[in-house]
Amino acid sequence: MEELNNRVCDAITILRSNKKQANENTIFKSLYGESKPLDKEQLIESINYLMESKVILNKPHGGKNS
Repeated sequence: MEELNNRVCDAITILRSNKKQANENTIFKSLYGESKPLDKEQLIESINYLMESKVILNKPHGGKNS
């Protein structure tokens, strides 16, 4: 689980540096091609855990998650 959390944080950093929105879909697309299989439910659980731990912050804009 910790490895997935690190991969999610890295993907968010890369997406932000490329001026792209780091939402669930773009994070999933950026991690999907990696060697370790990824399920969208696992990704959502990881994102929720990171938000609860205050590692990442969700700032909704226009009713959509960021």
